[in-house]
Amino acid sequence: MIYLLWATIRPEMMRETYKIWMDKAINPNNIKMKLVVNTELEKQELSEFNDITVTNQKYTGTVYPIYCLTTQLEIDDNDLIIVVSDDFYPPDGWDEHLIGKLKDKCSCYFVNDGYQNPDGDNSGLNKSITMPVMTFSCLKKLNKILYSLDYVHFYSDTELYNNLLALGLLIDDRINDKTIFKHKNWAVGDGRKADKYDSEYNVFMYQDRHTYIRRESMDVNDRILATKGVW
Repeated sequence: MIYLLWATIRPEMMRETYKIWMDKAINPNNIKMKLVVNTELEKQELSEFNDITVTNQKYTGTVYPIYCLTTQLEIDDNDLIIVVSDDFYPPDGWDEHLIGKLKDKCSCYFVNDGYQNPDGDNSGLNKSITMPVMTFSCLKKLNKILYSLDYVHFYSDTELYNNLLALGLLIDDRINDKTIFKHKNWAVGDGRKADKYDSEYNVFMYQDRHTYIRRESMDVNDRILATKGVW
């Protein structure tokens, strides 16, 4: 099975993007959705989905919602999990493509979101797992935590890259695999305008940057342990 772990604060955008994901899948019956929202009202707006977690969280960042999903997840070791965002768009046949990349592996597959330059110096965006795709066995190696609760929004995906690399769990074939899972990020003027939530995230850029610098010197086995952090 493939499990889409989807945190949203934009119900209508999420619904539209989800339809694209399902339309482009070869075997949609092999896909299950686990959705997380911030409020009961958002849950009501997405009432067509059965598996919805409500967080009532302090911030609107993605760290805590995904933590709520991954730490409670119990599925087969070979099942795939994909952390999907409202502004990520898959290619045709994305499900079979990813199954082929991770079959019989305990790994995370580094997909290209359209901005990264795998031929470059491997810095900046090239070291951020913006759309995690991995087997459940790999998630367990990470203590079932993708993003430390020390973060609000930024740099958590860069730390995830560091953790996967240090633990030997990362498959990075972006030079050979030209498949794009397009991230239409407002920050580079690509198909989406910034909204009030994007402005809220930006407040935490400096804080999360310093958190990343502090945690970068930690041993990887300490980094993957759960923390109370800012939440």
